[in-house]
Amino acid sequence: MSDILFLIPWTWLLHAVIAGVPLAFIVPLARKRVHWQWWESSVLFVPYGVFVVLMILDLKPKNPLNMFDSISIGFAVVVAALLRVVIGARAERLCAKLLICLLCIFAIIVYFTTSVVRDSM
Repeated sequence: MSDILFLIPWTWLLHAVIAGVPLAFIVPLARKRVHWQWWESSVLFVPYGVFVVLMILDLKPKNPLNMFDSISIGFAVVVAALLRVVIGARAERLCAKLLICLLCIFAIIVYFTTSVVRDSM
């Protein structure tokens, strides 16, 4: 448990960089097509938080190194932002909320479908 708590800031930082760097380009370039809301930045915290809560609850036996599986959520955030741009201004709030919910579901899927990382030592 303490290993997981130690890894949380590091894996979140990695998750945030993987999502944040492309988003730093996507968001400004798509301003004319999409009206971004401040609460949409929760996409960097909420799906990752769902994954962390599942890791802490330990519903499926995992190794602390499985915390690095959360990196895939960072890539999914970028895909969701691109989908948001493609969809455009149609039903913006609904679309944003739906994509955040889908990212949370993706975090649950990642948790339950990834296998336990084995230490090679």
